[in-house]
Amino acid sequence: MLGLIWQAYLKDGKIIKQFDDDAQTQEHKFQEVLDHQDNLAVFNLINVNSGRVYQVNLEHGRFHIFSPGFIDAPEAEVAGNAAQRYRLINFRRVTQNMSWNGKSMNNDSSSILYFLGYQYTTAEGKNVKQLLQINDRDEIYLI
Repeated sequence: MLGLIWQAYLKDGKIIKQFDDDAQTQEHKFQEVLDHQDNLAVFNLINVNSGRVYQVNLEHGRFHIFSPGFIDAPEAEVAGNAAQRYRLINFRRVTQNMSWNGKSMNNDSSSILYFLGYQYTTAEGKNVKQLLQINDRDEIYLI
């Protein structure tokens, strides 16, 4: 099972969830989100164990990180700029540690890093990216 799962909120009120069930067996393809990129308002990664929500607001170009039960509006200095067209960045990187015992390969361990962010193009044509790296222990790095 994945430690972080996504939910996409569209401007028309529609929500696309990665999974239709808690057992994570009925998965929607991420392509459904990409097909609605121009109508995408908010994209969340939710830690299924801690309940923490990592959110990128694509209407204003800002990150929100919510602990369970805590929601607050950002101050004006970090509220973002609605004049930009923000594009979603979301992917995960799986690392498998393998060993050879002389006869076969063993999968010793694996880990998943989740990446969440946005990008936009300035009036001068420069591509700007803002990206978070998150693991399933809620450790966050701004890249």
